Formats: sequence, C-alpha cells, structure tokens
Amino acid sequence: MGPTPHKFTRWPPGADAALRDALDGDGAELARQVNAGHAELIRWETSRGACWTVHRIERLADQPGELVLCCIQGRGAREVLPVLLAAAGAQGLAGARFLSARKGAERFARKWGFREVARMFYLPLREGVPA
Repeated sequence: MGPTPHKFTRWPPGADAALRDALDGDGAELARQVNAGHAELIRWETSRGACWTVHRIERLADQPGELVLCCIQGRGAREVLPVLLAAAGAQGLAGARFLSARKGAERFARKWGFREVARMFYLPLREGVPA
C-alpha cells in the first residue's frame, strides 16, 4: 500500500514547523499560494512517518505544463515522489522541476533522474538599485 495523502485547502498552523527546513524563507509566499488555490499542500502518511509536500502546476499557453516541487520534507519522500510524478504524467504534464540551494539537492536530483538545465543567479535590490 502506498502513501496516504491528506490535502489541505488552507495553510494549517502546523505546516510552518513541519516544513521549516525546506521552506528557505518562502513560508509566507507558499502559504499565500496554497490559500489562493495556486499550490497544493499535502501531508502524506508513509511507512516511515509523515512527509509534507508543496507543489503546483505551471502551464504556458499551448504547452503541456510542468509539476513544480516547491518543497518536500519529512520521512518517506522516497514513497511520495513516485506518486507525485506518476500523477503528473497521468495529467499529461511534460516534466517536473525544483530549485534548491541545499547541499543534498544534486544527489537527490541524480537519484530520481532529474538533470540540471539552468543555474539561478540573484541580485538583491533596494529601491531599484543593487544593494
């Protein structure tokens, strides 16, 4: 038997604590997206314990779209990820992607068959001028 999903339509009080290591300061934005129905928050019951995910689907006009994995944290991610990827494929999505600055992200990506397609560079701005 696979993992059991518990979907939330609103960001619950315990989500910040459960996802604290994966949020990377994006908790308020992800909560806004979940509350607006633009992203999905799921607590999965797995054979190893609870695993939390936040993901969304992004589509451009006339393209099949992609599953965007915003964050995954908890026990049993190895059970949850195949379920998410299979559901994305069944919906006709072209692929899945995630962005991470974490040290283990490259190992995670290789294990699941993700390939690096771009690097992100960031410049903080203060009133339109580089800080």
